[in-house]
Amino acid sequence: MKRATVALLGSVLLCNGAASQPSPFAQPSASSPTWSQLSLGNMMLLIQARHAKIWYAGRAEDWALVDYELGHISDDLTAAAMLYSDIPVAFVTSADRALVRMREAAKQKDPAGLQSAFSELTTACNTCHTAGGVSFIRIQTPTTLPFTNQHFQPSTR
Repeated sequence: MKRATVALLGSVLLCNGAASQPSPFAQPSASSPTWSQLSLGNMMLLIQARHAKIWYAGRAEDWALVDYELGHISDDLTAAAMLYSDIPVAFVTSADRALVRMREAAKQKDPAGLQSAFSELTTACNTCHTAGGVSFIRIQTPTTLPFTNQHFQPSTR
């Protein structure tokens, strides 16, 4: 899984041609390896895509996909916090609490619990964006499925 994450991060790094929006959290820590000079905006874009996938997988009660995406979003947020040391721990902890609640709801196959924790994660994202000076990036519950090339239903196997 780590190899796939490194490959994905590397491919995003190679495609990073756009100027990023300045943020007080977007200062790489001094110990970051050269390959990981990935912009915080690109990392957040990956997290935003996973956020949407979790919503649709949860609505379809595809608990395996919810769990899979929760693992990735957790890894992505951890990587962002490690690479960008100016992100306050309270924001990371707030998102982590929501992810733990979401994982528990998925384990219990509890759509209402997942929806509640999803709202908590969305609030944590927006609180961090406001603190980081990018409050114009407002995350919300998806209204249109952006992934028409992925089937969101539990596997029958």
